[in-house]
Amino acid sequence: MELKISDLAAEEFNKSVKDMSPKPFLRVGARPGGCSGWSFTLDTDDRADISDSVFVDDKHDIRLVIDIEQHETLIGDLLIDYSTKNLVEIGFIFKRTKMGTVCGCGESFTPINSQKKTLGWK
Repeated sequence: MELKISDLAAEEFNKSVKDMSPKPFLRVGARPGGCSGWSFTLDTDDRADISDSVFVDDKHDIRLVIDIEQHETLIGDLLIDYSTKNLVEIGFIFKRTKMGTVCGCGESFTPINSQKKTLGWK
């Protein structure tokens, strides 16, 4: 499983935590909700749990953490990006890199093990 962060997203994260010491982990997760059934979550954390995978991005000096079970059964391979499209859609967005669907705004998704073929509600 992969978890990556784009240059722009890394720059925005590093700006947001520049005054924090020690530098926190960037925690990626998921919770029920959103138009596709699940929503991505981002938070900072001062530690990784035993149930987490840790991904070190040496280029940007960022440590990303994600719950192993969520990563393997819900989220899948993921790229965290940052949108500057317009004032309404500015912020962190998520892109699946191998399989699974993400809604148009990049905030919610259908789990990788879901039988659901379309996004949104009918």
